[in-house]
Order: sequence, then C-alpha cells, then structure tokens
Amino acid sequence: MLALYVFVFGYIFKGSFSSSEDETKLDYSLGIFTGLTIFHFISEVLATSPNIVIQNTNLVKKVVFPIEIIPIATAGSSFIHFLISFVLLVIGVALVGSGLSFQALWLLVIIPPVLMLGVGISWAVASIGVFFRDIMPMIGTISLGLMFSSAVFYPSSDIPETFWLFLKFNPLIHAIEMSRSVLIWQEPFDIAKIIYLYAVGISAFYVGFGFFKYTKKAFADVL
Repeated sequence: MLALYVFVFGYIFKGSFSSSEDETKLDYSLGIFTGLTIFHFISEVLATSPNIVIQNTNLVKKVVFPIEIIPIATAGSSFIHFLISFVLLVIGVALVGSGLSFQALWLLVIIPPVLMLGVGISWAVASIGVFFRDIMPMIGTISLGLMFSSAVFYPSSDIPETFWLFLKFNPLIHAIEMSRSVLIWQEPFDIAKIIYLYAVGISAFYVGFGFFKYTKKAFADVL
C-alpha cells in the first residue's frame, strides 16, 4: 500500500511535502509512512472499538469487573502495532533518509496526546456500539474521510484557505505534520499546535471516559 500511495501521489500527482528542491521520492515515502502510521493507529481504534463490549458480554454482566479496561486494552493493542511501525520508520529515516537528530526526541512529546485521543475514542465508540449495532459502515466512511483530510499525502499548506478554516481543528493534521518536521525535516514544531494537540487529547480522554461511565449502566439491559 505504501508503494502504491507513493506511486499515485508522488509520481502521478507529483506530490511533495517540502518546498526544498532537494526532497527526494524516498523522503516523500518516509513522509507518507509517518502520516499513515499515526492515522492507522486511530483508524484501527475506530474499526475495533464498536464491537468490543458486545463481544465481552460475560464480563459486562459481572458487576465486579471494571469494563472500562476493555477499550483501554483495545487501544493498547493498536498502540503496540503503532510502535512497531514507528520503530521501522525511525530505522528507515536513520539508514536511508536524512538521518536522525536530537529534534526526533520531540516525538516523545508529540505521541502521548495521540495515545490519549485513541483511548478516548475507543471508550466513546465502544459505548455507542452497544446501542447502535450497525455503525461499522459509517466507521469505514469516517476512516476514509479522515485519511484524506489529515494531510497524510500532502502538506497542510496545500489546503485551500476555505477548507483550512475547518480542517485546522483536526488534531491528526498537527500530529502528523509535527512528527514529519522533527523526524524527517529536522525542524522545530509550533508550540501552539502542540498545546492544541494536548488540549484535544486530554479532552477526548476525559469526555470519552465520562461518556462510557455514564452509559455503561444500561449495557447489561441492552445486551
């Protein structure tokens, strides 16, 4: 899939991430891989969360079992896949890309709010899935739209101003672009964007948990 994306967006549509003339198609490939790695974490959480409570009905009906752990485990499993891909990405940048610099350490600051966002989404979607069993087709459409609206294949600077008024609130755009900046381009990131990313991640975490905790009272009756 990575090769296909690079071929279509890099060679056919002549895509690039940097205004520098020195950017190679290999750099573009690593840029796409960075975006896909972050996007696939959220996408996998969205895809697996709707049915996790339904699939663990026996645990839901055990009053002593804290079912809040189930979505955390699901997001944690997706995060393991994310870490594996990210390790491969870092190795790729070090061996065939521009090399690693101390700027890459900022990834330790950028990734935590993405994880919090994933856990919050898992709680919310898992709860919704209990009451609306047929949301999977909608999840697929949302994931596809999220992929093309998160600057996975292009820089956010290419987004027309009219659409940027709305897309700038998408936290994945900022997580992906900041990750590319520090890892591949070895550039600093925007402090305002990292503050926004943390605000969204923490808010999603607590709102998702609150929503799950509020609705779980009806899980046993619905199931």
